[in-house]
Amino acid sequence: NINLTAEICDLLVNLQPELDQENADQVHQAVDTLAEIVQGNQSHKNAEQLLASKLPDALEELAYTSELEAGLLASATRNALLTSVATMLLALVEGSDASAEERLLRVLDLRRLASVVGKCFRRAHQSAAAEHQS
Repeated sequence: NINLTAEICDLLVNLQPELDQENADQVHQAVDTLAEIVQGNQSHKNAEQLLASKLPDALEELAYTSELEAGLLASATRNALLTSVATMLLALVEGSDASAEERLLRVLDLRRLASVVGKCFRRAHQSAAAEHQS
C-alpha cells in the first residue's frame, strides 16, 4: 500500500536542500502536485498529514533558498516556484481548523517570508511596468 502524498512530500523534502536549475522543475512539480492533492481533498486528511510532516519547514527553506540562489535559477523558474510555494501554503490553511494556522505560525519565520514575498512583488511589478512601456 503506497501513500502517494507522503512519497511526493518525501521527494520534495529530499530535493529541497539540493535546489538548482537541474532539479527546479521536479521541485516545482512536486509542490504543485501536493497543492492539488490538498485542494482536491474535502476531508483535509492530506493537509493534516502534510502539516505534521517536514513539509512546512521545507516550503519555507525553499522560498528563502530560491531567493538567495537567484543566480542559480532562471528568473521565470524562481518566480514560478515561489508562486507555487505560496499557493501550497495557502492550500494548507484553506478550510482547515485553527491548528493548521497554529502549526504554520510555529514553524514559519513570517518576517523572512514577508521579505521574500515583497521582493517577488517588486520584481513582478517592475516586469509588468517594463512590458507596458514597450
